[in-house]
Amino acid sequence: SHPTILRQFLPNQSQQKLLMSSFVRFINLRDKVQVQEIRDKPNQWVLKPQREGGGHLVSDYDDIISVLDSKYLGHYIAMERIP
Repeated sequence: SHPTILRQFLPNQSQQKLLMSSFVRFINLRDKVQVQEIRDKPNQWVLKPQREGGGHLVSDYDDIISVLDSKYLGHYIAMERIP
């Protein structure tokens, strides 16, 4: 969620920070700069198919690199791995 939208529902800044700490980043795989970020640190990301029902997450290093190099890259979104 964008911080300005969150403020509409939670005016207390400490509550906003607490809630925001539970969110993970998503990366647009159509952006070459962001894809490079995943290539540089693939162990910090998982790839999720963009289809109804989700499907299986891609979390293995070699599988992530394989998807990044495939023509199916646009079928996935990247999510920051939850530690």
